[in-house]
Amino acid sequence: MTVDPAGPRDDLPSFPPDLQLFSQALTASVHSVVISDVRLPDMPVIYVNPAFERLSGYPASEIIGHNCRFLQGQDLAQPSRQELREAIEQGRSATVVLRNYRLDGTLFCNELTISPIRGPGGTVTHYVGFQTDVTQREEAAALMTRLQDLTQTLAATRTQDEVCDVILSDALNALGGTGGAVLLVEEQTLTVAAQRGETAGRQWRSANLREPGAGADALRSGTPLLFHRSGALEAGPGAPAQTVSAVLPLTEDGQALGLMVLEFRTTHDFTPAEHHFLLTLASQGALSLGRVQRSGQLERQVRERTAELQNQRDVLQAFNEELEAFAYSVSHDLRTPVRHIISFGDLLRRSLAGPLGQKTERYLGIIQDAAHQLDRLIDGMLDLSSTSRQPLRTGPVDLDHLLDAVRHELTHNQPPRPVVWHLGSLPTVPGDADLLRQVVRALLDNALKFTRMREPAVIEVWAEDRGASWVISVRDNGVGFDPHYSEKLFAIFQRLHHREDFEGAGVGLPNARRIVARHGGTMFAEGQPGAGATFHFTLPKTAL
Repeated sequence: MTVDPAGPRDDLPSFPPDLQLFSQALTASVHSVVISDVRLPDMPVIYVNPAFERLSGYPASEIIGHNCRFLQGQDLAQPSRQELREAIEQGRSATVVLRNYRLDGTLFCNELTISPIRGPGGTVTHYVGFQTDVTQREEAAALMTRLQDLTQTLAATRTQDEVCDVILSDALNALGGTGGAVLLVEEQTLTVAAQRGETAGRQWRSANLREPGAGADALRSGTPLLFHRSGALEAGPGAPAQTVSAVLPLTEDGQALGLMVLEFRTTHDFTPAEHHFLLTLASQGALSLGRVQRSGQLERQVRERTAELQNQRDVLQAFNEELEAFAYSVSHDLRTPVRHIISFGDLLRRSLAGPLGQKTERYLGIIQDAAHQLDRLIDGMLDLSSTSRQPLRTGPVDLDHLLDAVRHELTHNQPPRPVVWHLGSLPTVPGDADLLRQVVRALLDNALKFTRMREPAVIEVWAEDRGASWVISVRDNGVGFDPHYSEKLFAIFQRLHHREDFEGAGVGLPNARRIVARHGGTMFAEGQPGAGATFHFTLPKTAL
């Protein structure tokens, strides 16, 4: 049966009161919902709520009867599509992020969670999809990744041309600009040093810093100029009109080095993430320009290079702190709406009279499960941010004692099952006891989780003396993992196994590696599918 989201129809039978309420809830929901019929050819959509119409820009009449893949247009080479196909073939739930296109052609990133609906015989008859517009999140994450790569790329530049090429290429590619230029200070004049894009075929004017103008004003104040309506800097005679939307001073230690100017064919409104990207790009670009300009003589270059690397390390640390603050802010802001979903879901369940139907109970369960999973992810982000921001309280840490305490805590809180422990003697190391406890807990919890299907589970813990450091290892006989993806184990929210098989938010191991890194150590993993896994981490014998 197709439910028209525009309102009731006379030719359809009325719903029972509990389903009427649930239908009204879907209609009123700000979250997009779509239902597809597996039994029909090409699995067409049979229902969308108004929120999905608003998200996609398509009216229900143009969606119902079609497979949702039409939203991807020609953008079909997306790994998430294969993940969806596999989930549907296996009759299971899945959560992916897709690049979709609205009716007007604009791109939006859509986080889609699909869950199967089964008939009385257990056969999947429909799929229900819950969709969220995560465009801003994905764009912000992409910009953050760009900045991390940019820091490493700029650190490898050796010439002024390389620096200009990196900062202009990154800015234009990230923001979709039509052209840009870098103007450098030579005495009291701004001289064009590099041009990219549509500016490359025309000559920019040099500017006198003593005269008024957007460039001179930006350098004097040290403040970026981000225009939302009209441009400011003037191109050469006869040049086509462009909209200059960004004028960013390149300064180092208060010294004006030059300007970065970005052009757009139409006015451009900068998002907060783009604003942060430009400021960090200008800061990193200025640092690199200053470095290469000071590399005259070999002896002087060696001395200044050492200071520059330390400076860039400080800048990277400050940037990482900004990222942590950003993650903390986003997580904190998400907590309230997620808990509203959980609370009002409970209220909705209690407000429905009489025993709930199987479908209604399942739908409410899916909403609650998804909200609780998101709440756990938010807790994980907050834990990750708190770990990085928390100052180290260094002292002697008895790892033997810490291991016993964590092992007792974990086994006490789990159902009884056969676990064989092989525990070697562990050293006392300098470190923060509370943070190192989180590392040991993450590794033991991981070993217990992934040996759940082994009888008996075998977990080994031992230490090796490597001269200036200790190597602590935790080995299990669990399900293991593909070694080609070992680094994904330490990436936040990354998973190598299905969430239905093994719970978790995907933050325990990334958090543990960060803690070990703060202590001056490293963490890595070895494993094979079906043959267990071994996690190693190193700790120096002397405090940093």
